[in-house]
Amino acid sequence: METPLPRLLEPFRRHIEATLAPSLCLSSTAAPGGLSASRLGGVPLVPWGMAWPHSPNGPMTFIGQLNLGQLAAQLPMDAGLPRRGTLGLFYDVEEQPWGFDPADSQYWRVVYVPDPSQAVALVPPAPVRDALAPCALSAAPAVSVPGPVDACRARFPSGLHRYLCRSYGRWYEVAQAGSSAGPGRHRFGGHADWLVGDGRVEANLAASGAYCGALSERGFGAAAQARGGLEAWRLLWQIDTDPLAGLRWSGGGRLYLLMRAGDLRTASFGRAWLVVQCR
Repeated sequence: METPLPRLLEPFRRHIEATLAPSLCLSSTAAPGGLSASRLGGVPLVPWGMAWPHSPNGPMTFIGQLNLGQLAAQLPMDAGLPRRGTLGLFYDVEEQPWGFDPADSQYWRVVYVPDPSQAVALVPPAPVRDALAPCALSAAPAVSVPGPVDACRARFPSGLHRYLCRSYGRWYEVAQAGSSAGPGRHRFGGHADWLVGDGRVEANLAASGAYCGALSERGFGAAAQARGGLEAWRLLWQIDTDPLAGLRWSGGGRLYLLMRAGDLRTASFGRAWLVVQCR
């Protein structure tokens, strides 16, 4: 861990280091990149015969794709992420559902292509043809740190919990300041940079069929604890607001594509869940 810990947190170094996870920070550049490269926008690679995905409102926007083989090769260790193929994300940018409602899954689609050489480029329909100009994504290895609201954060003694959490929060902001480059904080794997609470709570509940848009922060915690399984969720792709790429989420927020570890192992990308948070 390169960033020094505050003196108050030094006794808990071992616990904090145990929560760190390998990740890739992704930076967008104003270049199209190759057809199978990791990028935002442009023309998607899809399986032969696939039609353009639609939400109840009409054709969705192609947000971008990840070349999983190229990205996984840059990770310093096996992070439990897929290591081959391309992964494309389509999303209804007009509706922009938050992921609180089980019905929100109608508004995104994740398309996995195990072998990009067997895929074809899909021409966008007219309503979304010029939605996003292609921007290449470059990757840089990073050690991701769970934020103060992340359920994976190191636990502190109850008597000092609040005091140490404040120190941890300040250290986290310093650590994050040097962990990303470019106009947006995009990420592949590791810990999500949550803007409010741990978004895996919403994913865990909504993907199980429970509407959770009206729950308070306390209600989220109780409901998630009752449901269980929160620790199984992993960040696959974090997509920030990025003016260069034309990505503007509600409130200047971020989009998080999440999956359970078991679904990642079996490449069951149809079970991915999407959560949006705003600043």
